[in-house]
Amino acid sequence: MSRTPAARPPDAVFRLSNVPNGVDANFRRLLMACTVYRQKYGEWPSQARMNAALLQDLARLFDGENFSRLAQHLELRTRYKVGLSVGGRGVIEYEDVDHARLDHEVLDLAERWLAVEPRRDIEHY
Repeated sequence: MSRTPAARPPDAVFRLSNVPNGVDANFRRLLMACTVYRQKYGEWPSQARMNAALLQDLARLFDGENFSRLAQHLELRTRYKVGLSVGGRGVIEYEDVDHARLDHEVLDLAERWLAVEPRRDIEHY
């Protein structure tokens, strides 16, 4: 017996099919990992772990004030493994994020929780 996936409105399908790209792609990945963490544990993560190049990319994306605000919400740590994870009570690896299961209301909440904005003078590196 085959199961047909539930129909989604066209705009939801468009949003769910978009994998992060562009100058803020790593920030979007961080937001998605935080969203899944919140969905799973009912609280925000306290740490983010990522390889040094990804952390450097985030540091370039934000001015000092916004990067400091990010670091006030999440203890930023480096690791050797490529990619990123968020943690606290548990761990969520970005590579395990199922984009189809992201709650976009929680994603919007994550953006408001972190309250950071990328520099406006960056279009690409």
